[in-house]
Amino acid sequence: MGSTLGPGELGYRLGAEEAEGVLALRAALSNATVDPALLAAARDGAGRVFPLRAVDLAPLSGPALGQRLKALEQAWIDSGFRLTREALLTRD
Repeated sequence: MGSTLGPGELGYRLGAEEAEGVLALRAALSNATVDPALLAAARDGAGRVFPLRAVDLAPLSGPALGQRLKALEQAWIDSGFRLTREALLTRD
């Protein structure tokens, strides 16, 4: 609930139902209604699948691999899930 994640990332990380609950609580705390566009973004995020796997980043391994995957996943989320697999693989 105290998270500042956007609706798409909430959906991706928590699933649609839980993300919608967080958005509803946020709205209730500000005495507002839930914006349907935010709910749609949460549902969209919930349906997304990160396009990279650990094997795609060989020869990285161990903590370096985990850090790289995490950074690329966040870049993908921050792009609104628009960065392609190829774009992610060529990112510095």
